[in-house]
Amino acid sequence: GMSGGAIANGSGEVMGVLVRNNDEGFSWGPSSGTVKDRLEKLGRGEAITVLGRRDLPDIGEGSREHRFFLRDQWDTASFVSKGSNHTIEFDSYRDVEYGFFDINGVGAFKPDFRTVHDGLTDRCCITGPGFIEVRQLFDIERHVTLKSNSPVVRRSDPDDGRPLRIGDTITGAIDTPGDIDRYTIDLAAGESIAIRASALSQMSGTIDHAQAPPYDVGSGGLYRDEIKYRAPVDSTYTVALQMSPREFSHPLGYTLSAAKSQAEPNLQGRSDVYRPRFGNILRHTLQSKPPSIYIDYPANITGGDRKVIAAELFEQDRWGRTVTLEKRDLDQHRRQPDEELSVSDYMERSVLSSTFPYKTEKEITARREVETPYGAPVLIEEFKVDNGGMKGLRLAYVHEGETGFMAIFYAPGRVFDEWRPVVESCIGTFSIGDFTLAYAISYERNHVLSLPNSLFGECLETTPFTPGM
Repeated sequence: GMSGGAIANGSGEVMGVLVRNNDEGFSWGPSSGTVKDRLEKLGRGEAITVLGRRDLPDIGEGSREHRFFLRDQWDTASFVSKGSNHTIEFDSYRDVEYGFFDINGVGAFKPDFRTVHDGLTDRCCITGPGFIEVRQLFDIERHVTLKSNSPVVRRSDPDDGRPLRIGDTITGAIDTPGDIDRYTIDLAAGESIAIRASALSQMSGTIDHAQAPPYDVGSGGLYRDEIKYRAPVDSTYTVALQMSPREFSHPLGYTLSAAKSQAEPNLQGRSDVYRPRFGNILRHTLQSKPPSIYIDYPANITGGDRKVIAAELFEQDRWGRTVTLEKRDLDQHRRQPDEELSVSDYMERSVLSSTFPYKTEKEITARREVETPYGAPVLIEEFKVDNGGMKGLRLAYVHEGETGFMAIFYAPGRVFDEWRPVVESCIGTFSIGDFTLAYAISYERNHVLSLPNSLFGECLETTPFTPGM
């Protein structure tokens, strides 16, 4: 009936159990194979669990302090609490996030997750049994310390790390509001697959591999659709399933299957890249009218322009390497209509300077101005946040006293140290008409005796990049 029941095919064979019907179509529960397997176990007297539910761990096994690692962006830590009026302290870098949810998935924060550096200053937030979910944004290993005024116990997830093969259909469950179930599947370059998950609520799926730039990651909704994906390289891929915490009201059981497919290729990278010294590069024009103003940035990091907030471009990859470009009318930053803003004033008042990673106090570790033939200098600063947990370079320029231009490159500390030669090369491509920053710095170093070695090493001594090289 409309409330659910056995579903048969045209031959009268039971295919599964319908557990809900709505105006959009049918939602399936367990397949006939799953039901048969459980009935056989019951007949043998074996214990089985209800589909989509798992027992929570015994809080008596809990502790007030937990030390653990998050190894990549799909690695999460889930803790169960049966206490109330928690005081929780976290110790980690700012790319680690946490959320508090009651037993029905209602979050304590809006948005659902906050970074560890947002902090909690008083008792919070769960007044009864609930979950503490911890995750990170990037594919780097992060150590985390969690301290609580009452015992919490870490929950293990039997779905995480399970192998998936083409032709498989397996069952799993989204157990908690922040749960991410990740499976592994080995694919050869050019192999096409279709991933389908059957569940009662909207889930999203992602197919990813360890070295994938953003345009090689496949994702989509899995309510009634499937993800079709063509593997770009030989690799072990991650298939990650999750749902929005706001959609979570109880554990959600699902079936997951993988099949061969004649899928069209997934999203591809930009076609207008060129390859100079440090790999594929894109050029972003900040101003097209004379003098044209532009800067280059890494294509493998971004995969293409994406505009957010006030930025002309904001892109961030799986390791936290971030490029942000801005063009702003300075009237938006003047405190008086006739105020003249220096490049330093603009850099500090920029909208970007009040957003990540500038929310907390930053330390300027190096600073210099480079003169231009347009009457205003280019200001370059090197900075770090969280004692080097985050590092970056930023550049600012004010054109004709009316328009500000800014470029910011930043990443987690050790990631930035490795990425720095690429950043310096891109900073050096900043050009205003015929003026190029790399040549200006090289000229100063060779002609001004009191000038020390380049603030940014030797990488700025590069030939300006030309599209089509």
